[in-house]
Formats: sequence, C-alpha cells, structure tokens
Amino acid sequence: EIGGENDHVVRQLVHDPASGRSFVRHEPNLASGGQITETDVEEFLNRTGTSPENLALRALLQKSGS
Repeated sequence: EIGGENDHVVRQLVHDPASGRSFVRHEPNLASGGQITETDVEEFLNRTGTSPENLALRALLQKSGS
C-alpha cells in the first residue's frame, strides 16, 4: 500500500507479470464514488509532484530496487 493522508483510500503498487506492466491501483472510498483506477507508475509520479503518496511510492520503489 502506498501512503497518504486520505481516509479509507487504498493505493497499491501492482506488477502484472504476464504483461510486465507496473501501475498504481487507486481504490477511493465510496463517498468519492468508489471507482477503481489504474495509472502507470511514471504517470502517477509525474502527476502527483511532491505529495505524500508520491514520496511513499518513491520510497517503496527504492526499497524494492525498481
């Protein structure tokens, strides 16, 4: 799970071994519509700037050696 300060929001770093694709799966809370989205890692990093979610993903990627 990728950190952030939003209640009941789940962000996960997912790797699909079949396609080789890595992406961020965002599962918002029901009050936000609950629509699950998947964003390529590079796009997520470019779009989120220096947000807590961006920093958490960068730390996770460093830890995993990606």
